[in-house]
Amino acid sequence: MRGCYRDPWYGDIANEKKGDGLGVRFTHTPALTGNLEHWQQDTFVARWATAPCWPTPISLFSLNPDCTIERAQMRAVSPLTGFSFDLQDMVLKPVAKNAAPY
Repeated sequence: MRGCYRDPWYGDIANEKKGDGLGVRFTHTPALTGNLEHWQQDTFVARWATAPCWPTPISLFSLNPDCTIERAQMRAVSPLTGFSFDLQDMVLKPVAKNAAPY
């Protein structure tokens, strides 16, 4: 699940090793950084360190048959999350290590 992912609207999102776990960082939105906590199977929960007013999303990873990551999507944990956060519209595609940033 480590690596860089890209969404056409939000730009690049980095999932990086952070201590014993995994961190998440939106490169174009410095306020969106935090930890990814494994929940179940290929699903993680983001806990924002710097943006507590943002909803808590879950990241759902879809795998290819060879177990590489095809894409990741985010959904808000709470059904009460307002539509203006657009989490449900994010489709994160893995970015090749030598690809230019957004």
